[in-house]
Amino acid sequence: MKWMSLQHRTTQSKFRDLMLFGKPGALASTLIRLCNSYGVATKDGIRIDAKLTNTELADFIGATRESVNRMLSDLKKDGIIDMSGGHLVVKSLAELKSICQCPSFPACPREICRI
Repeated sequence: MKWMSLQHRTTQSKFRDLMLFGKPGALASTLIRLCNSYGVATKDGIRIDAKLTNTELADFIGATRESVNRMLSDLKKDGIIDMSGGHLVVKSLAELKSICQCPSFPACPREICRI
């Protein structure tokens, strides 16, 4: 029952991000989850060690590859993310959290905010 409850809360939070904040909110939420699951702190920001294609990111949020390309380029233009050696680098986690209105207090448990 505990495992089922955890899975339900995880799925609920993903639906919340997609339904309330649209594709940009779902992408921001997915990037935050990737940071929590595969992120490594560097001097430039949080590097996501998992190499993902834009198609794989699109599959995570139920969008097309083209729309993910546009949203990622907008985030790059705003200085929120960057690319380094084929890896995404999140330069401003706070900006991503503001896009999907991620609750800062009380913060999500790390078991829920993961891919």
